[in-house]
Formats: sequence, C-alpha cells, structure tokens
Amino acid sequence: MTAQSPLTTFAEKLAHAKGRPSGFDYLRLFLAVEVLVWHTVLMTQGLSVQNDILNESIFRSIPSLILPMFFALSGFLVAGSLARAENIFDFVCLRLLRIMPALCLVVLVAALVLGPLLTTVSWAEYFSDPRFLRYFRTLFGHVQEELPAVFESNPYPHVVNGQLWTIPLELLCYALLAVLALVGVYRRPKLFLAVFVAAQMAFALRTLLAPVVWGSVPAKILYLCFLAGALLSVYRERIPFRRDAALACGALAFGLMYVAGGGYFIAAPVAYLTIYVGLLNPTRKLIVSSGDYSYGVYLFAFPVQQWVVAMQGGVPPPIHQAARLGWLPRSMIMIYLVQRSCYTARDISYAVDERGLAPMAVAFARARHARNITRFGEGLAANAFGVQQYRLGG
Repeated sequence: MTAQSPLTTFAEKLAHAKGRPSGFDYLRLFLAVEVLVWHTVLMTQGLSVQNDILNESIFRSIPSLILPMFFALSGFLVAGSLARAENIFDFVCLRLLRIMPALCLVVLVAALVLGPLLTTVSWAEYFSDPRFLRYFRTLFGHVQEELPAVFESNPYPHVVNGQLWTIPLELLCYALLAVLALVGVYRRPKLFLAVFVAAQMAFALRTLLAPVVWGSVPAKILYLCFLAGALLSVYRERIPFRRDAALACGALAFGLMYVAGGGYFIAAPVAYLTIYVGLLNPTRKLIVSSGDYSYGVYLFAFPVQQWVVAMQGGVPPPIHQAARLGWLPRSMIMIYLVQRSCYTARDISYAVDERGLAPMAVAFARARHARNITRFGEGLAANAFGVQQYRLGG
C-alpha cells in the first residue's frame, strides 16, 4: 500500500497550517481572475460568442465550474466561522461585515462616479431617471443591472456590473446555514448529511421530470455546492486528504459537464476538489500576503472592463484588451482602495469572530478620541481584543 502523508484528514491539514492554509488565498484569487477572463470574452465579443463557447467548445467545463468552486469554498470557510461564533447573531453580523462594505462601495462608485462620467444624457436627466435610484436596490439583494444611458454601445450593452447577481445567492446561503444551525441540523453531522443527500436526490429527480441542457450548471446548484463545502467542514475530522481522490473528483466534475443534466451532480466532487486545493499550503507570495484582493477583483472587474471597452470606442480582442489597454493596474488601484476602506470592518469582524459582539461597546468607547477610522480599526485589532490571526479551523 502506498504510504500517505501523515496529514491524513482535512482537520489535520488545517491544524498543520494553524487554521490558515495559503491554498485558500491563492484559490480565491485564481477563481476571481478566471471570472475576470471569462467576462472579457463577454464584454468584448458579446453574449452570442460566449454562449457559443459554452455550447460548442471542448473547454466549456472550465468556465462552468468557476462559480461552483467559489460557492463550495465559501461553504467550507463560512461553516468554520459558524462553528466559532458565539451565537447566530454574531455569525450574521460577521457575514454582513465581510460582505457589505465593499459591496456598498462598488455600488456607490458605479452610480455616483462611473455613471455620471459615462452617461450619454445630461446629469439632470441621469439623476432624475428612475433607474438611478433603482440601482441602489442592489444593496438590499434586489440586483439592478442598468444605470441611465450607460454602456449603451458596448458589445454587452447596458449592464453595469453583471456579476453581482451572485451576491443575493451568497447571502441566501448564509441564511440557509443559519437556519440549519437554529433548528439543530448543523450540529448533528448525520442529519446534515441527510439534508444534503435529500437535496441532491431532489435535483436528480429534476433531471428525470424535465428536459435539461448538457454542459450547463443551473444557478440553484450553487446552493448545493455551498452545502457540500459546509458538509466537508462538519466532517473534516473524518474526510481523508488524498491527492488521488481530488484528481478523481476533478475528472468526474469535468466529465459531468459533457453529460445532459450532469451539472446537477457536480456539487460533491467539486467541493472535495476545491477544499483539497484550498488546504494546500504553499509559501505565501506578495500577491496574497499583502491582502485578500479576490473580493475586490470580483466586484470591480466587470464595471472597469465595461468602462475600458466604452472608452476605446472599439472592440479590441480579449487578449489585446488585457495586455494593451492597461486596465488591470487601474482596477487594482480601486481594489486597493476597497481593501483600505474595509480594514476597519475586517478588524471588527475578526474580533467578533474570536470574542463575540459583547466587547465591541468597549472598543467603540476607546475610539472616541481616535483621530481617524483607520487608526480605530488597527487599535481595535491590536489593543481592544488582542486578535492575533484569523483562523479557518473550528
């Protein structure tokens, strides 16, 4: 029998990396960049070309699996956060602090900066148009894609930030996990497994009762991918960390994308492959050690790409757009600003995750004489709670 690594389970890999394996950092950034690349095709060539790739290309499984991997990764990490939370209220507050600051910023920048600069109507018409105020519904889970007379001539017209549709799904996943915890399912691994199996069987029944499209991943499957990731977190003490299993799951997930209805069955193999890669712990390079830019890339890439195409007045090929127009450095500057603006919320969320919400009143009291919000965030993490490092393990 081939000797295996002494780190035989997911839990042991987490413990070996002190709860923070670098694989998750690299994987988040890689997936965010993959979304960016895939959307480059959409925004420079149009929806029909992108659909042709999904329907006819032998590489269609690659873009189809990006979001399922994102949701499986999120399920694993968020389940770890739930295990550490003092109560459901703390968990919900932590999730909102992690999601909302950057989301608010990207919506405000799009509506109040990009929109007025790029609209083809007067500012008076822009700000009085009902679509302007409707756009802010995105902050409350009702995603709006259009701003008045913005990106009208682009190959993918009108849509300002087309990837925000996944944010409500992510928030619903958090709510689903919170409900499972409230009713006692999350703390009972066998019952949690039964819920997942029942959900998977329901999707299997769906393939028998209605026609399905091969090569596609239904949006509802993202919920199942999230649950699969959470389930692996719950069973991390028992799940073996095996490269051969990860390769087999990867091959199965890719293969299912070439089978009619196969997208309904990818949750489990995608989750195992994703968490296996995330638990790898290569040396942290500057690109990940300086901060987590994946969420910023994910949120800001779409409107920045649309802006670049609109400003060019033409449609360069995707590779030329990325290499010649130099939009990536511009977006990275915006992403850096997002990161800085979210440091306070991040530090608070880490503190909440470690100690609960009760001590926060003390932190705010100590911040009365803080000279700026950044110092408050740093002081909150360093002094008020003594937080050392955010951990992924339970």
